[in-house]
Amino acid sequence: MDFKSSKEMIGLSVDMPLFLDSYPILNSPRRLSLTSREQQTLSFIAAGYTADEIARALYLSKETIDSHRKNIIKKLGVANVAAAVAYALRHKLIL
Repeated sequence: MDFKSSKEMIGLSVDMPLFLDSYPILNSPRRLSLTSREQQTLSFIAAGYTADEIARALYLSKETIDSHRKNIIKKLGVANVAAAVAYALRHKLIL
């Protein structure tokens, strides 16, 4: 199993081992097509906002934000939003 630190993965200063073999899509160079709303939602998630806060900021319902989150996880083929954020940062899907 290949271990890399989060610092090596996405440029963070915290060293924490990641099990990259658990997420084969993290090693995939293919570009995924997130909608602009999904990219926007993922950017808010990466910045630490809750679903309620994102919904208020974008004038959407919390259920819509939850739907975007589920679509993001499904499209990226990852297990959770933390893995989605790591993937998106690594592949420059969000800034």
